[in-house]
Amino acid sequence: MLGTHWRSGLKSGVLITNPPPAEVALERASVESIIREALDAADQEHIRGKAVTPFLLSYLGRETQGKTLAVNKALLVNNAAAAAEIALALALAEPQPAGNRL
Repeated sequence: MLGTHWRSGLKSGVLITNPPPAEVALERASVESIIREALDAADQEHIRGKAVTPFLLSYLGRETQGKTLAVNKALLVNNAAAAAEIALALALAEPQPAGNRL
């Protein structure tokens, strides 16, 4: 897929997504509900800008009894594994045009 993208002459980036491992994933509706609550709480407390993300992460961690931290850690490991697989596949693939190498 990346080779096809580069060969097409496109100058845009490629977004690769990776879900959290199923064994630690949380129910989407539950997480979205807590995020809405957290955003409302941030608004009520006049939390803005770069302070919002740490507030949200703390709120989510508290409301899920630490489960979101476990999910984020597992996702970090999964993302590193996916990045390694992609890098290996690219290294073993046909040479890419100059400027498009890892």
